Amino acid sequence: MIHESYYDISFSIGVDKDIEFISIMDEDKDNITENEITNLLKGLLLQNKIVVGERCEGDIDITEEEITLTYRYCSELGEDYDTDVWDHETLKVSNT
Repeated sequence: MIHESYYDISFSIGVDKDIEFISIMDEDKDNITENEITNLLKGLLLQNKIVVGERCEGDIDITEEEITLTYRYCSELGEDYDTDVWDHETLKVSNT
C-alpha cells in the first residue's frame, strides 16, 4: 500500500519496458519516493497490466482506495514524434 493523495507524478517507459523517467513534484517528495513508484511500475509491467507499445508516458494519482494510471502509448511509429499514433488508457488498481 502506498500512502494516499500524492499528485503530480509522471512517468515514461521505453519499448524494452525499462522505466526511463519518473518525476515527482517537489511538494510530494517528502511523502513518496521514486523507488516506491519504480517498484509499482515494475510490478504492473511484470503483470502485463501496462500497454507499452513503442513507448508510453503518463501520470499517476494515488488515493487511499486505488492507484490510477492515466497514460498514452505509441501504437504506431510515424516519421517523427509528431506523427506517431497514440492510444490512451486508464488503469485502476487497488491500493490496499
